[in-house]
Amino acid sequence: MSLSQTTIAQKRKRFSASNITPSKVSRTTDPNNDTDSSEIIVVVRNWGSAFNVFEGLTRDDPLWQLQVIHGGRNAFGYQVLAVAREALLKHPNNNIRDLQQLESVLHVRLLNGAPPHTGALDPDGTGIEAWQVVLYAGCVTNALDFIHLVLKHKVAKGQLLQLPNMTVAGPDGSVESVPEPWTLNTNPPHCPKAFAVLPPRGRRHVLCQVEFSGSSPKTTSSQDSKEEPEPITEGEDKNDASSLYTFSFFGGIYSYRELFDAANVEGGYNVGPEGNRDYVRTLEVLNNQEGKDRLMSLHEQVLLNVPVYLVDATENPDDEFVAWFASLPNVELGERAKS
Repeated sequence: MSLSQTTIAQKRKRFSASNITPSKVSRTTDPNNDTDSSEIIVVVRNWGSAFNVFEGLTRDDPLWQLQVIHGGRNAFGYQVLAVAREALLKHPNNNIRDLQQLESVLHVRLLNGAPPHTGALDPDGTGIEAWQVVLYAGCVTNALDFIHLVLKHKVAKGQLLQLPNMTVAGPDGSVESVPEPWTLNTNPPHCPKAFAVLPPRGRRHVLCQVEFSGSSPKTTSSQDSKEEPEPITEGEDKNDASSLYTFSFFGGIYSYRELFDAANVEGGYNVGPEGNRDYVRTLEVLNNQEGKDRLMSLHEQVLLNVPVYLVDATENPDDEFVAWFASLPNVELGERAKS
């Protein structure tokens, strides 16, 4: 029927498109990064040993941190726990139907970064941000396959139009290959900070504060002396082999307590300004090869190469002993403290 053969109701125009104010698109990640909804980047870092995170794994089994970067509403991190539970109901392994089985069978732990109901979001000030999704896994492939499963489920449910481009970034060079359809980029332009997300257990990363304690009165390189160090004098060279340093480890060190005991690293409590007590393990070493060997052994045999957030309290930004310790794998200079 033509327009001339029917009567068309004459009504006022409903609205003008020029008067529409566009709303901001909701984002689930850092607005400063340039990742859009057509891409997802997973930043993979070695996170020491998996033995104290997943039951059945040993000190020799590696642990991996996987931070997920994405943009756009309904990307991977949006309502991730609820969507993951749905996706796991169709996991190809019949023994995996929920998040608990994902951990016990495949050794993959998913954290959505939710703020705590009580207490501080970032109790040690390492830079933890709310709602930053992170996975910890004993096997990178298992974790990447799980992320792929969740993304496919979102597409099937109409929450995503299509699968995004999926890239793995390995800034520390420890990732050599990835499963399809992932691609590997060993030199990513942007990577989030390692300590900006929750650790695999609790809310506290492992921290270490280093202080310059003075010069040892002994000429020997022995670390066993209990004599008081000489006081620091103006103009003293803090980088010679007689310089004594105190390394204090705190934060998420509870699961390493037996290894600290085995290494004869003393423990004690630091009482904060509000009366709260924080458990600390302390080690005094000289700035010489024996001292470096002791720290290397502690980092590798006690902390099992877990990433350490280093606080430099020497008040010397050019301290070469601190620079040496910060150069160790998985040690990151996070801040410099003033007295």
